[in-house]
Amino acid sequence: MLTYKDVATATFIGISLLLISSASGNSAHGASLTQLESDCPPYFQGNTSVPCWYLGNKCYCFSSFRLPTWMRCDEYCKGGNMTLLSLETEAEDMLINSHVQANPELNFSEYWTSGRYSQEGNNRWEWASTQPFQPFNYTNWHPIYNQPDDNEPGSCALLYFLDYSGYWADNVCIYSTRFVCESIE
Repeated sequence: MLTYKDVATATFIGISLLLISSASGNSAHGASLTQLESDCPPYFQGNTSVPCWYLGNKCYCFSSFRLPTWMRCDEYCKGGNMTLLSLETEAEDMLINSHVQANPELNFSEYWTSGRYSQEGNNRWEWASTQPFQPFNYTNWHPIYNQPDDNEPGSCALLYFLDYSGYWADNVCIYSTRFVCESIE
């Protein structure tokens, strides 16, 4: 049986081959790596820049700085016509995980996603990027740390790379950390 790490490694190899192919001008879409980067420029708000990458069919921007709360991170993304990251499928989760693992400047950190425990009394975890909020239909909670351990309003979901795992963890939404924005389809 394949483990999550096996699949993530295979995904990383596949993405690497796609990027090499793209750089040589042989991508399936006929775009070079330079053209893909120009489709997804860094996101600026004020004097602050967030580096962005075009992965799959979306633009993803990974902050290199912390904002004081989940709500501020959500507002920051929305200010650029983006949303906090919603990992709705295992494939997208593996794509993001592989990208972070391949970029040392992004690893060994935590990133807010749009995941939060329902504020409306639904007693569930949901993606709070756009209304109506959707319940999690895929999860990748950190098994060693027994996540989630705060199943209550005021808890939000983040990607946990402090141990290089890429699993999800929860924390209070007023926790200051980095974040990932994604383009709106």
